[in-house]
Amino acid sequence: MTEWQWRSFAELSNDAVYEVLAQRQRVFVLEQACLYNDFDGLDQGAHHLLGWRVIDGRRQLAAYLRCLAPGAKYTEMSLGRVLTTSEARGAGVGRELLAQGIRHAELLHPGHAIKIGAQQYLEAFYASFGFVTISAPYQEDDITHVDMLRPPQARERGREAAALDILAYRAEFAGDFKRLNLEWLERYFHVEAIDALVLSDPETHILAPGGAIFLARQGGKIVGTCALIRADGNTFELSKMAVTSACQGLGIGRRLLERALLAFGASGARQLFLASSSTLTTALTLYESAGFKHVPRPPSAAHYQRADVYMAWQP
Repeated sequence: MTEWQWRSFAELSNDAVYEVLAQRQRVFVLEQACLYNDFDGLDQGAHHLLGWRVIDGRRQLAAYLRCLAPGAKYTEMSLGRVLTTSEARGAGVGRELLAQGIRHAELLHPGHAIKIGAQQYLEAFYASFGFVTISAPYQEDDITHVDMLRPPQARERGREAAALDILAYRAEFAGDFKRLNLEWLERYFHVEAIDALVLSDPETHILAPGGAIFLARQGGKIVGTCALIRADGNTFELSKMAVTSACQGLGIGRRLLERALLAFGASGARQLFLASSSTLTTALTLYESAGFKHVPRPPSAAHYQRADVYMAWQP
């Protein structure tokens, strides 16, 4: 459970200021090995969103961003210094942080667009909240960035993404699970024998060995799915991720991924991997932003002809 605080600089306690500055240094300077001047003179006029969680028995700052008024940095209002601490990653806190930040910012400055300078590897993450890339990639402090803009009308799209249920598999969803995966496979690749086997009987091939299937429901319709397939006692495969084409770009894939990661964490297993294709650049960006790393593929992991990318979750 995250405790959120939205504060002006004057409303922050001394302890809160210390925590904010300490975590900004830890994430942006130490973790990213980026020597830059974090004290840019804009904090005093900003509003600050702080997310506190109890971690290892202690209340800690787990997530943070700041909101600058229109004209402070850009013509538009902006969100920046967006961070989730290493202890809080993999639990969906980053997504909750950005949703909270957008909501508070739009209440504070209604009718204004939001502009951000995003690290390029997070481009798909921000796009799922309605941000659109408006610049070519550029270097800032030796890190590749892109400028992105969220128009005021993106608010309705954000509501659509928020009005989403992630459901555990039930027998009545068997047809939806197969339909969504076939739609994806036939659009980008072809249905392989292993796909046909698993999709025709997911209860036997996924659930019975201890796996899990999740489905995304929006407006009464099942629009996305993913699965955890148990490989052995300590290992799961993230697989069968599919979102219907009409609902792509709303962050549904990320919500499914976050739910799968929570289930993996609760399972007690130690390893999580996935096999994908180098042609699926948007999906790979999503996986990378969630903590998956490219690693050499073990010989036994070659399930699919289409798979030329192997990744392991290393948050």
